[in-house]
Amino acid sequence: MSIDCLNNAVKVFQFKGSDACDKPGLISNGPAIGGHAVQNWCLLRLLPLLLFHVVDVSCECWMLLILLREVVELVCAPKLSNTQVLYLNRLVQLYVEERARLFPMVPLRPKHHYLQQYSWLIMVFGPLIRVWTMRLESKHSSFKRCCRTKHNYINVTKTVSKFHQLNQALVSTGSLVCDGAERGTDWFAFDNKVFAHNVSSAILNCIQLQSPLHCSAVLTCRGVKYSKDAFVVTDRNETLTKFGKIVLCVMDSCGKGAVVVNVCSSLKHTALGLYIVKETDCYECVLIQDLWDYCPLPSYNVAGLQYIALRHALFDGNSE
Repeated sequence: MSIDCLNNAVKVFQFKGSDACDKPGLISNGPAIGGHAVQNWCLLRLLPLLLFHVVDVSCECWMLLILLREVVELVCAPKLSNTQVLYLNRLVQLYVEERARLFPMVPLRPKHHYLQQYSWLIMVFGPLIRVWTMRLESKHSSFKRCCRTKHNYINVTKTVSKFHQLNQALVSTGSLVCDGAERGTDWFAFDNKVFAHNVSSAILNCIQLQSPLHCSAVLTCRGVKYSKDAFVVTDRNETLTKFGKIVLCVMDSCGKGAVVVNVCSSLKHTALGLYIVKETDCYECVLIQDLWDYCPLPSYNVAGLQYIALRHALFDGNSE
């Protein structure tokens, strides 16, 4: 396929949820693909959905790409076990070796040497996503935005420092970190007569929730927005990852948040690095704090199947 075909696939693809905010732009035909770091991250995650109908999954170059996706998932994970760190070290070594073998005319870069040190750095500092520079870049963007809007370059440091302190004073007037959940504006009091029996039973069987309960289609907890039709990981073991499709968000009188999910069966498509999910007739009510992974994920319907692309690797709770 050509770069134009790939750009057209990106253009017509319907990105959902947070992926729509980080939608990749046009891909360059030069030595670098262009775009911001988060856009390239989104492109790497969803590339199998864009190309699976034209690519040969047995191709060594495609398998190298899937290997890179797995490395990125582990590097971006907020929580890792010791076993996963050792696995990451092996994957990185394999990726660098395969890249040098498949593309002998393309020299390795210094960043590939740094990549080989990531496993050791994780053991020293913890998950690297906690110390990445993206937060600093986000902070710096507010200063750049201030300079553009003020149009005052006589004393730039004074201008941006005053702006920063006034903004910090505003932020400090409220709670810096909200431990409780925030319901959506469409909230209403829970009434078991309104919902189907299996949904009502799931809520009533959740003994951790204290009445009165309030329901809505959206719930925000610790800055993470959970909305109807998004998928969450509710449980995981060595052989199975359990997904749930959110059908309702619930908040109790103590401020605890929960989601009612349609339990889904899942199967990992290893050649694409994606999960195929299928809805069942079973419903559960799970507290936000009891979710296996905090990150809500959109699903993409392709060729009659629902696919989910993880944002990061899931914690292997069975490992020490």
